[in-house]
Amino acid sequence: MQEALGISEVVTGKWNKNQYRILKRLGAGGTAEVFLVEREKDKQTFAMKVSQDNLSLNREYQLLRKFHFIEFVVNVHEMDDFHIGNEVFHYLLLDYIDGDDLKSYVEKVKLKMITILGIILIILKGLEEFHRAGYILGDLKLENIMFDREKKQIKLIDLGGVVEKTGTIKEYTPAYDRATWKCGTRKAEESYDLFTLTMILVKLAVGENLNPHKERKEDVFFKVQASDLREELKKLIIDMMKTQQYSRREFAKEINELYNKEKHSLIEQRLLKRDSIINNLFKVSLGLLILTTCFLLVTKGLS
Repeated sequence: MQEALGISEVVTGKWNKNQYRILKRLGAGGTAEVFLVEREKDKQTFAMKVSQDNLSLNREYQLLRKFHFIEFVVNVHEMDDFHIGNEVFHYLLLDYIDGDDLKSYVEKVKLKMITILGIILIILKGLEEFHRAGYILGDLKLENIMFDREKKQIKLIDLGGVVEKTGTIKEYTPAYDRATWKCGTRKAEESYDLFTLTMILVKLAVGENLNPHKERKEDVFFKVQASDLREELKKLIIDMMKTQQYSRREFAKEINELYNKEKHSLIEQRLLKRDSIINNLFKVSLGLLILTTCFLLVTKGLS
């Protein structure tokens, strides 16, 4: 497909007649590729997800429209298709997010724990909406979550793995999949998403790549225990991997409490830093006062 769509080429939607100029290739996944495009009529930029799998793309389009009200989910603008020679390509037009996926971002920037917990809380809020509507996200991973540099937001950009509850998870990534870690099945239930989110938390907090084909779950437990995380967080992660005993609400409550502890700790650190600065300024001022007094006394004695 990359060869079929050249840079600067203009494609025209068959049904909506909108024209888009290909600016660059952004990435690929599964049966689709994503391009940065510019709409010819107003020069506005978008992300165009292109595939020859019409059924899969149409399903994702319907899901994106269904869940457009969730702030965590990227906006979709249209679905159309175009021809190149005798081949038909279908596309989704999405908001272009100027940033990195979280996997790439955390490889360049070390996140503070309060930021990590904040990200988990945002995802949990999104999960609540999906679960309430009777769906499981399934293939949730760092690569599918974009960090918007300008707006300082995170957005879920791929709903290809979404399935209805009680179904079977068909799309998954081994590092986040509880069945691969031998921690459960691929039944589409809320606990599956919570396990996946727990693995995202491990990757963000511990900062190591996880490979269930080379490691056992016990190796992950060891990495977590050896880290400098709070003991409550270590216990939560290990419990969630072993038994997934927490409901979404209970898990969110635990994460929120940890978030507040991190927030309180940061406030204390700032206060201590401020007190330290004040004490140092006081010492400097006292030293200057003593020097000035001594100077005056010496001057008076000489006169």
